[in-house]
Amino acid sequence: MPARIDDAKSDADKFASMVLHYSHNAERYLESKDYHKASEMMWGAMSCVIKAVAAKEDRSIKSHRELWTYVQETAKRLEDRKIFDSFSNANMLHSNFYESNLDPKTVLTMTEDVSETIGMLMLKMGYRAP
Repeated sequence: MPARIDDAKSDADKFASMVLHYSHNAERYLESKDYHKASEMMWGAMSCVIKAVAAKEDRSIKSHRELWTYVQETAKRLEDRKIFDSFSNANMLHSNFYESNLDPKTVLTMTEDVSETIGMLMLKMGYRAP
């Protein structure tokens, strides 16, 4: 995987690099107790890992609706409901960025769940986990 997102040779590499970038930023925001920003970074990491998986299959995802559809298809194909559940948690974190309605403990629990799924998907594609 390229050191810089701009150096990516494929869409999958680009999205995988973005996963690492957003995951790193989420960790920084969690450490500083900025749960609002950490929530959005985890959403970004999760949406990019899904786009990376799709890109590995020569599929392009251009909308939020397409993300949901692809996540449902992938969870079913891989027989792994956790992918869908973690994506749902990431979506709640995305909403938290705008609403700030989740307490810190919930944000931490959800980010841990989302991070585990991101790591699993990254490894399945042959990338390093965040």
